Amino acid sequence: MNLQNIPCSRPQTEWGLDPMFWVSAKLFIGDLSRLVSAEPLSTTVFYIGNQHVIKAVELVGIIVSIERRALKMIYYQIDDGTGIISCVHFTTPAEQADPDAVECYSIGDSICVRGRLAVYRNQLEVIIRESEAVDPNYETLAWLERLSLRKFLATSPFDTKQ
Repeated sequence: MNLQNIPCSRPQTEWGLDPMFWVSAKLFIGDLSRLVSAEPLSTTVFYIGNQHVIKAVELVGIIVSIERRALKMIYYQIDDGTGIISCVHFTTPAEQADPDAVECYSIGDSICVRGRLAVYRNQLEVIIRESEAVDPNYETLAWLERLSLRKFLATSPFDTKQ
């Protein structure tokens, strides 16, 4: 079932009434490539499914690339089988002072990432808020959760008049 991403017809002042706006939506990376941006209102808010508004996601996948840029950021490329997306971890001053304090992942690790969506150089990326290494079997459970949420997003618009 493909999601038909319909722009939200509600005013921006009512976006926060949709519970999907405040949670990290559990989505496939492939679904992120079809998001509809809320521009010109915002470049960090997107429409998904039947008029739902999201700004944060939870992704589960395998790390396929790691790139450190100075001491300030680490870029991860994560693949969940439906696509690949860049995730950026900005290090804290404490992590910059002690580089060993940064949680290190390796290529091939299964990882769960939560963070906000952003567009940088016309590419969608996730700014990591928190991340954790997960068991490879967790990815199967994550697929089931995402398929269930996908059905919900496709069939039920958020209506403030209920």
